[in-house]
Amino acid sequence: MLKLRVPYIRGETATSFCSRLALRNRCRSIAEFGLDVGLVFRDVVAGTQEGLARLSALGGVDLAHLTSSAFRGNGTRFTCGNNILEQTLRRPMSRLMVCPACIAGDLATHPDIGSAAPAGRVAWLLEPISTCIEHDLALVVADVQPQNSVRGAGYLLDFSRRAQPFIQRIENHQASALRRPPSGLERYLCARLDGPFPVVSDLVDSLPFYAVAQASLILGAFITFGPKLTLRKLTDEQRRDAGEAGFCILAAGAVALEEFLRTSMDRWPRSKNATSMNAFFGALSQWLGYRSDDASYEFLRSTIRNLMFSSQPLRENTTIYGVSLGAERIKSVLTLSEEMGVHPNRLQRLLVATGVLDESSARLSAHKAVFVVDEKASDIVARLSRCMSKTAAAKYVNAPWVHFDTLHRAGLIMPFVEPIGILSVHGFDRLDLDHFLERLLYFVRGPAPENILAIPISSAATRLNCSALQIVQLIFGGKLTEIYRRQDVGGFLGILVNPEEVRVALRRPERPGLSIEQVGERMRWSRPVIDALIAHGWLAAEIVRHPIIRRQQKVIEPRDLEEFDRIYVALSALGRELRLSLPAIKALLTDGGIESAFDPEVIGATFYRRADLPWSEPARTRRN
Repeated sequence: MLKLRVPYIRGETATSFCSRLALRNRCRSIAEFGLDVGLVFRDVVAGTQEGLARLSALGGVDLAHLTSSAFRGNGTRFTCGNNILEQTLRRPMSRLMVCPACIAGDLATHPDIGSAAPAGRVAWLLEPISTCIEHDLALVVADVQPQNSVRGAGYLLDFSRRAQPFIQRIENHQASALRRPPSGLERYLCARLDGPFPVVSDLVDSLPFYAVAQASLILGAFITFGPKLTLRKLTDEQRRDAGEAGFCILAAGAVALEEFLRTSMDRWPRSKNATSMNAFFGALSQWLGYRSDDASYEFLRSTIRNLMFSSQPLRENTTIYGVSLGAERIKSVLTLSEEMGVHPNRLQRLLVATGVLDESSARLSAHKAVFVVDEKASDIVARLSRCMSKTAAAKYVNAPWVHFDTLHRAGLIMPFVEPIGILSVHGFDRLDLDHFLERLLYFVRGPAPENILAIPISSAATRLNCSALQIVQLIFGGKLTEIYRRQDVGGFLGILVNPEEVRVALRRPERPGLSIEQVGERMRWSRPVIDALIAHGWLAAEIVRHPIIRRQQKVIEPRDLEEFDRIYVALSALGRELRLSLPAIKALLTDGGIESAFDPEVIGATFYRRADLPWSEPARTRRN
């Protein structure tokens, strides 16, 4: 044990303690001190048991103190106490950072050892910690060596010798130091360095020391600067603020982290073709990719992976961080339109009309309107892929548009998508059209024999003055047996029927009654006059269906017509009965004070009551 010793200060590094011992024993360097006392400084730097034990014996300090604050290990990972650190967390050796208040405190506490009193703390060597949590002061630069300095590691690790110029002006440095409260991340990391782990959240407490610091930094930078950030371009203050922002998210727990990342996916602008993970998370996803073999960041990878799998239209078997998607789970209107060859705007309207997308999705861009590919959506998408417009559907079944429209309105051919709301065009499923043709062809015998007259349905409808719909309904109802097919024409126009068989099938029992045309021919009235008499209730009529064409028509019972003729007579009929001109008859009736039974302007003709005529009986006798 040396006679000239220095007290160990809590949180001091083993290399700092060795440097202070060398200065206390008036050695010009650590290397000279090591030669004098038989100590290999390289072992102290590496934190070997032999080197720390020798230093403990020389300085008269508990070996456990040196072990807890020594950096042990090599390569990119090392330990300090119970904490696992990465080399990237350490500040460059060329830059020495200290807390001026701690330096002044050491000098005041141990005045007997002079400039050997200040000790270098473990926290000062770490990039994520830039504030002294004890004095609420920002760390200041005590010494900076150029990158191409010829000084070796022995000098750069000799804390006491490097800090001497700073110590000589400690009062000035302490007065000019920036006062600020430490961040939550700095407090947490310092607490882990000092001893037992503080309890923050299950997520943070389960991570190693380096993962807390690194994940906080990259998350906070992603929050602040977006997916296109570059970490190496951030200033010290920007890195400190980013670390604090990221730590707040981690401290809130895994659920809050997932919600934050979900929200961030819509925060940054991106093009319609940018649907990959890098488009959403950019530098964050690349940063995780470089650390793919580190299980400590699996919580971040799994969160991003789950968000991408559950919310984005990824291709089948897309792999994210080593895990394959398998079958597609999410589709967007844009990706689906590329697969189907349909314009995204029309496809988006179809998906809204069929309920795959809600109404709010109608206002989103095609690459942002997404839906889950479940069984229902898959079936609808499959049907949409087979859909066609009404004009295209008519061509598909080879039917004239007029006839196809009639069949559609009658419900024999139903569209999968109706033209309602924002959708202005029908959508007919090809399978539905095939089913219609199968029903139509089910009764077909084959080619028409030469001795039988067989014509297309449309021609038969024209010849029989009926609709093609009526003939199709007869076919579906099994009312026709002579149904044939043209060999050179397919679809609707290829179906041939016997018009005589259709005529017989269409005929219904004739209902008693006179049509408008028959009444006009018998009474010599024009159709407008008859319609006016019916409309105003002077002539009773019923509405029945035509026995062949099945259209609605008005009929008048003969007894009702005879009753009307018994009570009323038209001026034209009087002229024929009396063999007089109409003006002469009208003048005669007017002079006799006889007025017309109805308003001629309303009916379109002049009628009189027979009872008002002085010659009514003789006239009727002559007419009959």
